[in-house]
Amino acid sequence: MQAHRKPTALWVSGVLMVSGALGTVVRAEETGAQSPLNVILISLDTVRPDHLSCYGYHRKTTPNLDRISRQGVVFTQAFSQSPTTHPSHLSIFTSRYPTRQWVSWKGNDLEESTETLTEILKRHGYITAAFTGLGKANHNSRNLLASRPFQAFDQLTQDVHLSWLPGEVFKWLWAHQEQPFFLFVHGYDAHEPHVLPIHRNAKRFNPTYHDSLPSTQVELEAFIASVLPPDEVRRLRSDKDAYRQLELELYWRRLGYDGSLPQDDLKHLQALYDAQIYYLDQGLGELFQALKHLNLMERTLIVILSDHGQAFGEHGLYAVHGRCYDEQTRIALIIRDPRLRRRGRTVRHIVQAIDVMPTVLELLDLPIPASAQGRS
Repeated sequence: MQAHRKPTALWVSGVLMVSGALGTVVRAEETGAQSPLNVILISLDTVRPDHLSCYGYHRKTTPNLDRISRQGVVFTQAFSQSPTTHPSHLSIFTSRYPTRQWVSWKGNDLEESTETLTEILKRHGYITAAFTGLGKANHNSRNLLASRPFQAFDQLTQDVHLSWLPGEVFKWLWAHQEQPFFLFVHGYDAHEPHVLPIHRNAKRFNPTYHDSLPSTQVELEAFIASVLPPDEVRRLRSDKDAYRQLELELYWRRLGYDGSLPQDDLKHLQALYDAQIYYLDQGLGELFQALKHLNLMERTLIVILSDHGQAFGEHGLYAVHGRCYDEQTRIALIIRDPRLRRRGRTVRHIVQAIDVMPTVLELLDLPIPASAQGRS
């Protein structure tokens, strides 16, 4: 997935000129109209497409996404507008480049004329809900949650994990199955630190590893306790934001900043990441089963994408993102439209995350706002 370097600097609006048309690919093969379709947008935070088995990865990480991909269209040259969560999601919801949103790590100011996907669908009669991994414990999450796309949702639930979706999601689907809905689901399950809860099999893809790299949340907390005085750990735990930042800093220190992580540790780090992806896929499988049980699969447009990627040794970086390199900006993108006649297609031309909003609107026969910079 490293051959195409030109599109990685996606802050530059010139990439728009080489972007493909998502809607053209999907809509060209629709059967008869079946409107209005529901919309489910699933955001896989920090997920690289080359670690998904539906993209040809050697490990069977995503059996449920594999099934969805065989029923839809997979885009192999999709790129995010930013290698970080906050501006990337605002680009997805507004079809605007970050430089035109006036978005930074700390700001959310959108131009008054910018319309968001949530607002547009609400205006056309859709009931809306977001179940997201964003939460108040992180200042960047707080900023994004305060932005217009998220404040517009009728229901907003925070601190969600894709690998164990709360019962609220399924109750909401049951309650709104008879009306057009827009459901946004997002989780940090594959985000660093790449450790798993104690009840998950952290060594699922690397059972023989026996070195010192933390594999579970318990092991990571033990590592933190080994390098800081107990009083300091207790003090920091009283501030979730500060403790989260400390946890990441010490985790990165353990991995090393100089590009010298031993190969056995690097392989295990990737195996842990793959296990995180496997378990989030299991959670999505439950969501897809619920849709099938409620007879919603054939009445729902499903868009699955990641917001950015992750580095695993490329450019001397480990378990981080935030730079416009290929492995950090290339994203997964799968669209399942139940009206498609020919399914299981793979599209290899370049598309962008800002193309998602206009594509969804075109597939719903809704007007695309003048503020959109992406193309359907």
